[in-house]
Amino acid sequence: MATNKFILQSALLLCFSCLIQGNELVYFCQSNPVVITCNINLVKTAVLYWYHNDANKPVASYIFSDNSSWPDDEVSSYFPITNKLYIRPTAVEEGDILICHTPHGRKNTKEFILHQFKTPHTTLNCPEGPFDRGTAVKLKCIASGFYPNGSIKISWSTNEEFYMETQENISKGINDWFDLSSEVSFQLLASLNVTCILHGSAMCTGNVTTTCSVMITDPVKKKKFIYIILVIVVIVVVIFVALCRRYRRAKLIIEMFRQKFLSSDGVQIPSGENDDSDESPPIVYYNV
Repeated sequence: MATNKFILQSALLLCFSCLIQGNELVYFCQSNPVVITCNINLVKTAVLYWYHNDANKPVASYIFSDNSSWPDDEVSSYFPITNKLYIRPTAVEEGDILICHTPHGRKNTKEFILHQFKTPHTTLNCPEGPFDRGTAVKLKCIASGFYPNGSIKISWSTNEEFYMETQENISKGINDWFDLSSEVSFQLLASLNVTCILHGSAMCTGNVTTTCSVMITDPVKKKKFIYIILVIVVIVVVIFVALCRRYRRAKLIIEMFRQKFLSSDGVQIPSGENDDSDESPPIVYYNV
């Protein structure tokens, strides 16, 4: 029995290989249903069968005469509609093969090889500001580690309309995944928000946006800031000078009292009219 089953499977695969129209790569997202279109000649086709990997029995079929699908329930992993097959993402894996086949006609078989999209990681290099008006600014957005090539695009948007020069570069990284970078350069005339938008078939969960706020220096605020700094500096200098004067006078008074209490046979008499002098006044002693 096992030998007969093996012979039947081999014969079926050999028949498919003789009638196959070639293979087609189909990319899918793990979170979304897989949709495959059997784009072979279906003129006068009564029924279309679908096979998964090396199964010798079809997993789904569609009868054109009465527009009926099998399976026809919502809980099934496969659901055919005309020449399309909808598959739950949990029923397929990387490298699976789906085959559509009609029992009549020449070249009536098509093979589809499934590959899973690889969603990239996003990086936006945002320079630190603020900047003076007229400064040349560059922003770089990088989508790294996606697959396949061409499944990711980068676009830019701003809250102001002005000219931006854009340059793109594509390269192959590790694991044969791809990296895409896009750089914009512009002359900054006003504060604005620049947004990098990642979109494409590999963005399984939707577009990804990253925004950079590029601020321009406000000349009025800049002048106010300078004036405030100057006022603070002047106040500090005035306080410092006043403290120095007070310190000198306090030092003089302390010296006078010290000499008065240490001397037992004389009277301490300060001389000079300038109290602000750095030198201590001369001390004169006389006997009573």
